[in-house]
Amino acid sequence: MPLIAEKDGSEIRMSAKMSPELELFVVCGWGKCPQRLERVMKKQPNMNWKNEEGMTPLFNAAMCGSADFCKKLIEAGAEPNIVATEYLLTPYEWVSAKLSYEEERDRRLNDFDQVNRLDDTCLAIRPNLKPFREVKQVLEEAGGVSANAFSNSPTIKPDGSIKGGAPSPARAYNISADGSFSTAHYLRSGKFDMLKYEDGRLLECEYNTKTGHWDGFDAAKAKAEA
Repeated sequence: MPLIAEKDGSEIRMSAKMSPELELFVVCGWGKCPQRLERVMKKQPNMNWKNEEGMTPLFNAAMCGSADFCKKLIEAGAEPNIVATEYLLTPYEWVSAKLSYEEERDRRLNDFDQVNRLDDTCLAIRPNLKPFREVKQVLEEAGGVSANAFSNSPTIKPDGSIKGGAPSPARAYNISADGSFSTAHYLRSGKFDMLKYEDGRLLECEYNTKTGHWDGFDAAKAKAEA
């Protein structure tokens, strides 16, 4: 699989003037600056603005464990069930996976027997999961669900409908090999270059700017679908 890299580097430059939407996204990733959040929200940004991975400010706030920010964003009109990233996750789905992983890891590594077997040079570190449990509760109360996009019966269907409800362009996604947040998706945006290793060197390679397909795409697609 070839590599992709942004043509102009990171889209977030703290020294540059940001749009209200990008500023809101950045601030929500901090999760601990309510006064700055209030100032940004007074600019009336689009609450459902998406970055290249489809992530919204609400997704960013959920990932940093800020239940207060999540609640304020939802009250301001943020959609809790937008599907994002190459894994096609909702904020609720991401937080649920985070909690499941950390809880299992904590049970496995921090039980009484394991801790007492540590020598004097080791520390047992327990994760603080309270913020993420609070985020999960906020999202549940707002109707947040897991998309289950790759299952045979997804909760959020590709047209954005939830459990037989109305379709939604904001929640819609494409599960195909060159669909939402795939390599082809990024290449079609015109913001990325494609790179490959050849003879120990990293070289730029060609691709179709309209489809995002490259030489060998069909073989990669067949392998992914196998």
